[in-house]
This record gives sequence, structure tokens and C-alpha cells, in this order.
Amino acid sequence: METVSTRTKAALLLLAAAVYAAGLFIPVMDIDAATYAFMSRQIAGSPHFWKSLLEPAGFLDKPPLLFFLSALSFKLFGVSTAAYKLPSLLVTVLGFYATFRLGALLYDRRTGILAACMLGSCEGFIFFANDVRTDALLAGTVIVGIWQLVAFLETRKIRFFIGGFCGLGLAMLAKGPLGFMVPALAIGSWLAAKRDGRILFKWYWPAGLLIIGLLLSPMLVGLYRQYGWYGIRFFFWTQSFGRITGESHWNNGSDYFFFVHTFLWAFLPWAFTAYYAVGVRLLASARRRFDAATAPDLLLLGGTVFPFIALSLSHYKLPHYIFVVFPLAAIITARTVVDLLDRPGGRAVRGLFITQLCCCVLGGAFVLSVLTLVFPCRNIVVWLAVAAFILLTGFFALPRHNLFTRVIVTSLFAILGVNLVMNCWFFPHLLGYQGGSTAAAIMLRHHAPLATLRACRAGAASANFYTGTPIPLLDDAALADQAAREELWVYTDAQGVASMRAAGAHIQSLDSFPNAGITTVTAKFLYFKTRPQVAKIMYVVNSLP
Repeated sequence: METVSTRTKAALLLLAAAVYAAGLFIPVMDIDAATYAFMSRQIAGSPHFWKSLLEPAGFLDKPPLLFFLSALSFKLFGVSTAAYKLPSLLVTVLGFYATFRLGALLYDRRTGILAACMLGSCEGFIFFANDVRTDALLAGTVIVGIWQLVAFLETRKIRFFIGGFCGLGLAMLAKGPLGFMVPALAIGSWLAAKRDGRILFKWYWPAGLLIIGLLLSPMLVGLYRQYGWYGIRFFFWTQSFGRITGESHWNNGSDYFFFVHTFLWAFLPWAFTAYYAVGVRLLASARRRFDAATAPDLLLLGGTVFPFIALSLSHYKLPHYIFVVFPLAAIITARTVVDLLDRPGGRAVRGLFITQLCCCVLGGAFVLSVLTLVFPCRNIVVWLAVAAFILLTGFFALPRHNLFTRVIVTSLFAILGVNLVMNCWFFPHLLGYQGGSTAAAIMLRHHAPLATLRACRAGAASANFYTGTPIPLLDDAALADQAAREELWVYTDAQGVASMRAAGAHIQSLDSFPNAGITTVTAKFLYFKTRPQVAKIMYVVNSLP
């Protein structure tokens, strides 16, 4: 595989750092991320930190790792958007390193480096370093655990043993049994290929389970104190496997192929190549009857395909649930690409180049549509930067360069350029339509007393997070009653304002702004000319009785 110049590597590294750093400062999004951020803020500010952490009221279904790390970050750096997102970003970067180390351990250094680059540049990981939920922590701790366990089984060094099972314990603290299931399927498939049944009876498996149990014990005690044995069962069964058996009440009617098409956008620009890689490696392993030589491939396939199938059987699916398999998918994709580029000239290599080039072209078209049809840009600097990226991507695709540069470097520049536009232009403008965070900014700008804050027909977790207080959500009758008796600062819609006026409240100030469901945007919202038809006007009202 041909080398890339030091200047090109430095440019890619700086570009990736700029993309991820820009995402740190984009306002926290409703609903999930803002809810978790507010919960973390409450824990950080609680005089009973550990009790609030391990017994969070109303959060039976959320293990505490995200809360703990974000609350700790708030204590160290103060409450801010970046402080909330920073721990997940650091664990994500650790996951990139673990992906590199596992790829190098299973195959070679080239594969490890390319796998880390693919993972760090895929659309899903960049997006969820911005919209922080539990999944970045889950994916990062899972791949660390798998890497450390494979290193232990290869070397028998005790530090890898401790690191592996600590990784699994933290993964379960991030998102429950899924953090154990994926490594178990991956390592189990690897051991099955080696056909050494004696290893299953070694001392380190029960010792490892003890480490996991010790890490989970504070959380389990908190669950038992709040919910009894139901809380323990919910954590280990109902919340995860219960979604497959139907025992869980969560059901959003998603079809069995939901993650098939989710993967296509979330693993861009490598998604089509990844599907090809999984098919090729699975077929090659089957032809060899899954012998010991296929063990590295089977580890990756077992940790990717089996969880993919299991999650597809769930009655409740969201796109980020599948991100946990992305590090393993990146390694198997990287290995396949390395093999193809080491044997240039075949149809598969030409297909690889054409596929990646098409992804680059689509990325460029997407950026142009964002800057013209979604949030029109008249800033000449932005357009010059976009033109430079397009020319640079086209330059690296020219036949004068080696095949690795034309396939990989071109794809990296394209996807990072797309996401720089997303994090520096698209999302900042999109969050202008998130009413909760806008309302909070207005309330804080007016120094509104926290005790006077209310919401009516407009509840939003982001308003709670940025004001630092749970804003009571009132119905029209309760709002009218309180507005007639006391000073209020209210986040509401036109009907809420009318209710206050009908109750005789005296409006002191009235700020208006647009609001839309930014995590479920429609084509009508995205097109700037039709957006006013779907963006509802909201208000922050200061009233006196």
C-alpha cells in the first residue's frame, strides 16, 4: 500500500480535529441529549452527588456512565455545552485508538491505521460526537474491551485481562447488557474458530465476571433501593432482550431492514464498501470451513453480523443503536480494502474506486444544496473554502496519484469537508429553530428569576438544561391562573399568550422566534422557501398580574 505524504497526513488530521472541535460548541439537541445534559447538571449541582448519580429519579432505563462523566466534567470545567460533550468525545478518540490497536493485532499496522481513519470519518460517529447520547460511550468502551481481551488471550498479560473486563463493565454502565453481548459474540466467534474448548474452563472467565460485577454493584444497589428486584431484572433483561421478545412496551413499528438502510448513511462514505467486505470475508471464511486461519475475520463478523441481526429483531429501533458495531465493521472493511489495493487491476478495485468517487460526488452535491437550498449562504469566505475543498478532492482523484490516494485520501477529504460545513454552517443555523435553547437564551439575557420560569404548550429539555432548572409545564388553565396572580416568564405559543391576556396579565416584554422539530426535519422544512409554513412561532413572555 503506497504511502501518503506527511503534509497530506497533517492536513487530514487538522481537518478532522477541526470537525470534531466545531461539534463541541453546537447547542445540545432536544430531546435525548438535552435531557441527559440536564440530568448531568442536576447531579453535578446536587449536595448528595453519589446518591443523585446512582439513584436518578425517573431514569430507570439509563445506566449512569454518561451522567457520571458529564457531571464530573461540569464540576471540573463549569456548566457548558462543550463540557457536556467533552467526555464522550474523549472516549470516542480512545475508541479510535483501540480500533487501530485491534486492527494491527489481528492483521497488521496498515489495517489498523486505515480502520481508525474509516471509523473517525464515518458520518454516524461525527454526528454523535455532536448529538451526545449514550452510544459514543458504548462503542468506545466496547472496542477497548475487545482489544484488551484479544491482547490478553494472545499474550496472557494481566494488564490486558484487567483492562478487558473493565472495558466490558464500563460498556454495561454505558448502555446495559448490549455492552457485554457484542464483545461476547465477537470473542466467542474468535474462540470457536480456534477450536480450543479447554479455554472455556480457564480461571479468567469467572474472575472477569467478578470484575464486571464489582463495577456494576453501585448501580445495581441503587436500582434495588429504588425499584426492588424489578429494577435489576429491567436492567439485565427487559430493557434489552425484552425489546426482542416483546416483553418491553417500547415499539415504534420499525421494520426488520431498518438498520440495513440506516447503515448506508451512518457509515458513509464507507457503507457500500463495508457491505461488500462483510460479504466477501463471510464467503471466504465459509469456503475454508471457518478454520483457525479465519479466526480474525470471524471475530469481526461475529461482533458485527450477530448483533446486527439481534438488533434488527427488536421492536423498537433508533439509528444510533447500531453504532456499537461500527469499530469492528471499520476493521473488516479496512482489511478488505488493503487486500484489494495490494492486488490492483481487477474489477473489484475499479468498483471500489467508482463507489468511493460516487460518494464524494454525492457529498459535494449535498454541500451545495445545503448552501443554496437549505440555509442559503452569501458569505464569500465560505464559498471559497467549499470551492477549495472540491478542487482538492478532485485533485487527489486524478490518475497521476497512486490508487490508495485516489480511493482513501479523496474519500477522507470529501467526508471531512462535508462535515466541516455541517458543523460550522448547517447545525448552527438548524439550532436556531430549536425553541427550547432559544427561549433559555432569552430568559437568561433578561436575567429572569428562575422561580418565575414556566412553559405552556412548549416543553423542551434544552430550556431546562440551559436555564439550570426544571421549568414547570402548565396547561392553559393553570397558566391563566398563575399569570393573574404573580409575575411570570413563560415559554409558550400564540394560544398561551392569548390565555395570559385573557386572564388580565400585563405583558411587559414579548420575544418571538421560530421553532421546529429539528431531529425529525422534513423536506418542507429543509427548503428555505417552504420552511415558514412548518416552523411555528413561539414566544418568551414576561407578564405581571
